[in-house]
Amino acid sequence: MRRWIVISAATLFAILASTLPLVAMFAIDQDNANETLQLYVNDRASYTALRGERTLENAKQALVRAQAIDGADCSPEHMGQMGQVAVDAHSIEDVGYFRSGQLVCTRLGVISPPARGRCCINAGRR
Repeated sequence: MRRWIVISAATLFAILASTLPLVAMFAIDQDNANETLQLYVNDRASYTALRGERTLENAKQALVRAQAIDGADCSPEHMGQMGQVAVDAHSIEDVGYFRSGQLVCTRLGVISPPARGRCCINAGRR
């Protein structure tokens, strides 16, 4: 009976001695994987926030440039200046000119009849 207890205890200790390092390595590896994933997520979040800030800054600069456009309403020079603003700003697809709340031209040409729309830049009114 005593011999059986010694053999059972030795077998149990042998099993524990072989599996405990594996369990410990798995736990350590899991912690490392979680830390690496957290660093990756933080980097991506920072990068996304930076891109958002750059896009907003680019759009603000384009709006300031669009407000500074001078020239006759919807003349070829006027449309050319609007086109240059749209080309230079990566975050803006098109620039339009509004008069009395109606879109009368874009960089691509005159809108006839004028389209009713919301004006982004009209002497500070929306």
